[in-house]
Amino acid sequence: MRLLDRLRFAFGRKAAQLTYDQVASLIDGTTGGSVAGVAVTDKTALQVSTVLACVKAIADGCATPRLNVYRDGPDGRRQAATNIPEYRLLARRPNEFQTSFEWRRMMTVHAALTGTGLSLKVRGENRRVREMIPVMPGRWSVEFVARYEPRYRVWDEHGFLGEFTADDVFVLPNLQWDWIRPLNAVMMARNSIGLAIATEQSQADMHAKGVRTSGVYSVDGTLTDEQYARLSNALKKFATGGDRAGAPMVLDRSAKWLQTQMSGVDAQHLETRRMQVEEVCRAFGVFPIMAMHSDKAATFASSEAFFAAHVKHTLAPWHAAWTQRIDEMLLDGSGPLWAEFDTRYLLAGSMKDRAVWARTMTEMGIYTRNEIRDEEGKDPLPGLDDPLTPLNMSGGGDEPSTDETDPQVRALAALERKVDAMRATPPSSIVLQTSEIERQMKCAVERLAESFATQLAELKEAMPININVPEQAAPVVNVEVAAPVVNVEATMPEPSITVIDNHPKRATTTIERDDTNGIGRTVTTYE
Repeated sequence: MRLLDRLRFAFGRKAAQLTYDQVASLIDGTTGGSVAGVAVTDKTALQVSTVLACVKAIADGCATPRLNVYRDGPDGRRQAATNIPEYRLLARRPNEFQTSFEWRRMMTVHAALTGTGLSLKVRGENRRVREMIPVMPGRWSVEFVARYEPRYRVWDEHGFLGEFTADDVFVLPNLQWDWIRPLNAVMMARNSIGLAIATEQSQADMHAKGVRTSGVYSVDGTLTDEQYARLSNALKKFATGGDRAGAPMVLDRSAKWLQTQMSGVDAQHLETRRMQVEEVCRAFGVFPIMAMHSDKAATFASSEAFFAAHVKHTLAPWHAAWTQRIDEMLLDGSGPLWAEFDTRYLLAGSMKDRAVWARTMTEMGIYTRNEIRDEEGKDPLPGLDDPLTPLNMSGGGDEPSTDETDPQVRALAALERKVDAMRATPPSSIVLQTSEIERQMKCAVERLAESFATQLAELKEAMPININVPEQAAPVVNVEVAAPVVNVEATMPEPSITVIDNHPKRATTTIERDDTNGIGRTVTTYE
């Protein structure tokens, strides 16, 4: 709608229906039209609490996270690019009047409401951007001077500033239909916003007029002009609301009050206002819980899922629009520089869940301990840059250790020597008594238990993890040894018995131990 058409449309109505903001909106061109008898503009829309909450949720989600600038390193890892002027421009101070938080918040509010946030680039001597000056909505326009060659005309309260090319402005678009002129969110959602404004005004008027003057005051007979004026003044006193709201009226001359206005219950104000909250939230793509509107379905148990969904479905498109515009319009385009929002704190769970996650990732070796500290915003510590390897897991290509000081290597070597010694001993020379076999087996079990306890203590000192093994009693080994076959030839006179025994009377076994106190060699002699 052109300016003359808008003025003709506006002044065709009564002048009392136009406020200062409405006249200003007709001039700057940010009006969304009239719905339900009220004018819907970007300024009147912000007076609706739901619109303000939705815009604030989006703007805070783009201004609160830290905006980092990174550079692709030669090893493929990212490096913080804090030594370039653009980093300070984006993360610290975009102009001499605003901080990065204020500038990003203002630009997002403009884009969320009017469809576009625009800032002028102030360049230095080397053509690098030195400042970003935001422009208010309604104080700029875009036109094509040639095919695919737009020009931005900018003015302020002091007059015309000039024409700028697309390379001299930074544009943050909202939902787009035309590649150069995004959709105006207030205009697209003007029905929902207008009905919300009308409902609020209707309920405010109902409470302001204590006797609900939208009715008929009926009396018997004919009133003179003096009586009519006196009665009108009396009714106006009761209709002022405030302290007089709900006060009883004294009627004379068989007077009757006939109400013609719907009550709040009849008009279903609460249901309508609750529905308009959901409609406005739907138009801006914000979950009602983020606009401080909670129904029976949203509880504290499900709030964490709502917050994560807000980041993924509401803020993620805005973050993508910000970072891609910054990469292409402020940084080096396809070069190694790129921007990213740090949204870790927005997705952080409870302290208990974070502790379980950190322990699992560390013990599995997926994250190093310093990476976990970085996730929590802590500085790295020396010696915590290597990932841990669980005891029950090892890589398929890992070679076995050959270090002689390794307790496991020493234990395996001792066992190998014992096996070799047993294999070298002739089977015919292993002749022991049953009691001797049991004694040696018990000694061997005790030595194995002591060796296991020693190896466990060495592992606990060598490994940087805690190993808790419950104390257990020494294992009980049942050894069943068959009794030796003995041929006995005896005559049994009364009362003595003569036994011929071909076995040796005495066997002596000498055990030689190695440097690990293991059994190295056994020698048996018979007498």
